[in-house]
Amino acid sequence: MKREPKNIIGPKLRRLRTSAKLSIEELAACVADRGGELSAIDIDKIEKRKRRVIDREFVCLAAALGVAVEKLFPRPRK
Repeated sequence: MKREPKNIIGPKLRRLRTSAKLSIEELAACVADRGGELSAIDIDKIEKRKRRVIDREFVCLAAALGVAVEKLFPRPRK
């Protein structure tokens, strides 16, 4: 039985992180520099859609990646 994903941003977060040439550990450090509390393990789980994301984490992740929060969300399907 396949489990339901816990978030919708995981794949997009991974693409943005790898495009920025950041490791998961480096992204975690950037998040911490902005007052966030996400470990590399947390980010890995988010990317694999195994962890929920709360609102302030969206803001910290976007700031750490230098993108608008909206960029974390996948494009709507038509």
